[in-house]
Amino acid sequence: METISQKYTYFLERHKRILLLAIAIITVVFAAFALTTTIDMGMYNLLPERDPIVQSFKETSRNFGGFDSLIITVSGGSNTIQQHSAEKIAEMLGNLPSMIRAVDYRLPVEFFTKRGLLYLEEKDLDTFINAATQTLSSESEQTVLSFLAQLNTGNLMQMKLSSISDNPLVFQNGYYYTPDSSTLLIIARPTNPNHDMVFFKNLIQQVNKDLQPIQTQFPDLTITVSGMPKMMEEQQSYLNDRILLVTILALIGIILLFTFMFHRLSSALLAAIPVIIAIIWTIGINEIVIGQLNLVTSIFSAILLGLGIDFSIHFISHFFLLIDKGYSKSQAVTRVIEKVGRGLTSGALTTTIAFFLLMSSDFKGLSELGFIAGIGIMISFLLTMVLLPIFLLQLNAVKKSSNNGGVEFSSHASTVLLKMKIPILLGFIAILILPFFIDFELQFNYNAFSLLPAIPSVERQEKLIADTGMSFDFSIVAAESISEARKQYEALSDLSIASYIDSPTAYIPTLQTEKIKKIKDLLIVVESKLDNLTLEQFSNDQQSQILDYYQYLKQTVDNGPIGFEDLPAVIQDKYQGSDGSIATFVYGNLNMWEKEQMEVVIQGLKSITNNTSGTPFMWYTIVDYIREDLISSSLLVLIAMIVIVSIDFKRPSRIALVLIPVVTGFGLLLGFISLMGIKFNAANIAAFPIILGIAIDDGIHMIRSFIEEKSTSITPMLQKSGKAVLTTSLTTMIGFGSLYFVGDPLVSGLGVLLFFGSLFSLIASLTLLPIMTHLLRNQVLKA
Repeated sequence: METISQKYTYFLERHKRILLLAIAIITVVFAAFALTTTIDMGMYNLLPERDPIVQSFKETSRNFGGFDSLIITVSGGSNTIQQHSAEKIAEMLGNLPSMIRAVDYRLPVEFFTKRGLLYLEEKDLDTFINAATQTLSSESEQTVLSFLAQLNTGNLMQMKLSSISDNPLVFQNGYYYTPDSSTLLIIARPTNPNHDMVFFKNLIQQVNKDLQPIQTQFPDLTITVSGMPKMMEEQQSYLNDRILLVTILALIGIILLFTFMFHRLSSALLAAIPVIIAIIWTIGINEIVIGQLNLVTSIFSAILLGLGIDFSIHFISHFFLLIDKGYSKSQAVTRVIEKVGRGLTSGALTTTIAFFLLMSSDFKGLSELGFIAGIGIMISFLLTMVLLPIFLLQLNAVKKSSNNGGVEFSSHASTVLLKMKIPILLGFIAILILPFFIDFELQFNYNAFSLLPAIPSVERQEKLIADTGMSFDFSIVAAESISEARKQYEALSDLSIASYIDSPTAYIPTLQTEKIKKIKDLLIVVESKLDNLTLEQFSNDQQSQILDYYQYLKQTVDNGPIGFEDLPAVIQDKYQGSDGSIATFVYGNLNMWEKEQMEVVIQGLKSITNNTSGTPFMWYTIVDYIREDLISSSLLVLIAMIVIVSIDFKRPSRIALVLIPVVTGFGLLLGFISLMGIKFNAANIAAFPIILGIAIDDGIHMIRSFIEEKSTSITPMLQKSGKAVLTTSLTTMIGFGSLYFVGDPLVSGLGVLLFFGSLFSLIASLTLLPIMTHLLRNQVLKA
């Protein structure tokens, strides 16, 4: 009677053309979707929509514009030419209302020139009025007229600029400059309420296009674009190119390793086909279901290369072992499906379910990774079980290889392991507990800038921060009225939590009623003097200046106090939200990315009002989710693995042995992270569930092999599964290790953890697991 394995092998041989055609058609369809996929590097998009802090952030952004400022710098040439170009750039940005909410590049000098007296501090105004009154009381008509003629109301504007000197930027004719006056700054707030990569890409493309004619008009100037939109757009382009290259190199490395281990290049190429197709299918499905890759799932291809090819390696490894024993191709395929298929199925189901459980995570970096990795692993397994048997059955001739070397090595390895079992056990125990005796600590990275790659836009931004001494990341405190905004400004000033507080109250003078009364008294004195002076002795220009000064005083009195509604439109647009509320922008100190400072800022802003949000709030929330999900997701995956393994292996001794690579690899990785001072971020927290999936596969295959051999010796287990585990681990390490060369702190950091996590699991699988299997051999094999 035919077994299920025999029927399945016969089915594959009989229907191979139909199966291959169906797979090819499906691959073409999913490839079409995969080619349209994009990577969204936005960190904020990884947070759950229902979170109150996220909702507050988005609402504030919709009201006042996005927090991710676009910064355009102009350098070279003269200041006058720079200012002419700035007007052109500001006009260009103003013509993008769907993308730009507000443009901030200069103070409205004309307004302050006209209303300058009201902006003087009361003591300065008193000094000015006393000096004017004393001069006007002079008996010398010439002295009085000279005084009036020489008054320049533009100087009052300069007094106003001095009154907001806490701004780290300096002013040239009202334009914003770096402290050395070499570079003019134009800061634009986008309209988008979130880290929307499609929006940022379109924004940068449009701005670059519109800047070209301006750059042509001013060839002596250097006009550059920086700020978060540019950095994220450039980072995405950088990652797209690097990840594709690294994935190809990893695939080549895996094929070469496979060829070296099995001495068959054709088999290496055949093993790679299922996983390559699986990558295409999975990215296509992800594009249909989710619509894009995120910061964590962007490296999925390299991850699946490392994990998905494991099925092919185990299948081919056992296939050639059987060929060496004299089995035919058909017999060998059938036997592998029968004996190894269960282990492959168990490993695939365990890893797939474990990844799918990550979909319950609130942090989208993990939940979406759970979806794409779970789908990818299962597709890799299914394609391996369909394509690989078909390919192997079509091989023209399969040469036997000398198996004695493998047997001798496995025998020697088992002898060494058993001889050294006590030192090895003690060594593992010592290494596992060592970190707890030297300040074991898991740290989390709060510094967003440390997670950015060394790309030109990041370097420009860092230089700009160094030159100005201020961070361009800010929070917003909203008020219902200008009087409330003034109270908020005073409270913020007392907290000392910001490098710069940009408040509209700086443009609303204090004590205006008292000041106007004093100016009115001065006006009366001036009018009295003008009635008794002979203006004809002065030139027409001097007479005009005298009369302008008189009109200036008169208009100051007649116009009355300055309210928010009296300010120029450019200022109102900057501070007023779409709902009429008024914003105060609180720029962080240079140490704002430190955890303690971030907590001080958040607590300080909340102590003033609940109507506040900004970059510190979001980054602190991201780290909170990372911390929570790192623990909860790892525990969830571990529990799921224990349950699944318990159902499959049943006996406590077998279950414990299967979990040895998991627990040991996980523990060693934790110790490594603590000892090396590695900080967790939004990307590298994915290392733990991935490593758990790798380690459980190793344990399953090793123990399944030991049980099937029914031998109390660990040599057959090492010969049959040891080489496969070694090869799968090395291919995984190549796939993960290649991520280091992407050159992005997030991706490279994840690659480092995955590489060492795989290494630790491999070491445990090939040393500690065989030793413990030998010690528990009777319980494991008991009928």
